[in-house]
Amino acid sequence: MTLNPYLIILSAISLLLSGCASDEELERRRQAQLNADIIEASSRCQAMGFKKNSDQINLCVMTTVQTIAEERALAFQRSQAAWASIKAAGEALQGPPSYSTSCNRFGNQINCTTR
Repeated sequence: MTLNPYLIILSAISLLLSGCASDEELERRRQAQLNADIIEASSRCQAMGFKKNSDQINLCVMTTVQTIAEERALAFQRSQAAWASIKAAGEALQGPPSYSTSCNRFGNQINCTTR
């Protein structure tokens, strides 16, 4: 089973933009995504030989919609893991943090500050 790269990109963009959306907008996007998933699932089921308007294709579509959602979640998890790896690599390349210590003497007392 191959994942449609456009669907993954669309999902990622939707996730990025969802932080700026109202509840109504989020519901509209969720419903649009579900409708797209149903169309995709129906296409997959028909390609496997299921006939339109049959009980068997309805079951196939329900199962396939769930599979599509799981594929999308897995793709998102992979993307998150990849970005976490890139972040860790960048941090490793920067090396350990550098510290600077400065001391001031006032009479018999010495006060040091490390930053």
